[in-house]
Order: sequence, then structure tokens, then C-alpha cells
Amino acid sequence: MSWEQLIKAILIERDGEDSIYKPSSKKGIRETISLRVALDRLFKGAHSIRKNIEIIADWRDKAVHLLMPELQGLASRVFQSGVLNYSAKFEQFTETPFLHAQHSGMLSLVGDFKLPPASVLRTNYGLAADDILGLAMAAEEDIKNSNDIEFAIPINVSLVYAKDG
Repeated sequence: MSWEQLIKAILIERDGEDSIYKPSSKKGIRETISLRVALDRLFKGAHSIRKNIEIIADWRDKAVHLLMPELQGLASRVFQSGVLNYSAKFEQFTETPFLHAQHSGMLSLVGDFKLPPASVLRTNYGLAADDILGLAMAAEEDIKNSNDIEFAIPINVSLVYAKDG
């Protein structure tokens, strides 16, 4: 919701107040455009911030973030990027900090970043397990392929053997 309001404010500033309204209905009711339409107008083409907002909006619409704690590790990386993106865009637009320096405003990257085996998911969720697994694998693949902090916080860990000297 905060993204929708910020994007609409940017569009009003850039294109005028009428730019965020749909044509009036037969009853004369003025409705604003949806988040996805606003995204189309602000971010042209493939854009990491747009992709981040879209995946979060999809999860919100499907309420998957409430249904699947197994996605916590992946989701926290996407949500954290959303917080950083919003903060930067808010500050760019308003020329004021989103949060004062003494407030971190950050989510914690917590949880186990590995999905439980499919058999455990099936025991816990029955037929929905395949949907959960598919969603998790798709999210994991999107994160891996983007490797972009504006989409999801990358977590790259390398173990190396080093010789002192």
C-alpha cells in the first residue's frame, strides 16, 4: 500500500492529478488506477524495483506469505530489498529521509534458507505441497538469476582454504 501511494504521488507530480484516475464510471465515481497500472506508468520495461514490488504484490494477493513459513528465508530477502528500495525512492522524491538515522527500519534476515524436503511439505500441507514447492523454487530461481539487491538481498557465501603467509 505504501508503494502504491508513493508511486501515485510521483505520477501526480510528474503527469498531473488526473494521471492516477480511471475514467469516471456511469455513476460518476472516480477510482484511482491499480498498483500494477501505476507500476507500468512509472517503471518502463524490466526493472528490478518493479519486479520486487510485483512479487510482493503477488504474494500479498495470494496471501502466501501467511500460509508458508517455509518461504520465510526467501521472502525476507525480497521484503528487505523492498524496504531499502522504498526508503531510497521516498528520499529521492521527498528530499527528506524516510527514517531518521537513529531508527534502523530494517527487517532481519532470519530463518532457515533451505526448504524442507518435499516429503515433509507433503506431510504438512498435503496436495498444496507441490504448489508451495513450485512457488519456492520459482522464487529461488528468480533471486538467483537476478542477483540484484533491488530485487532481493543476495546472500553469497564462499568457503575457501587460505594459507597464511
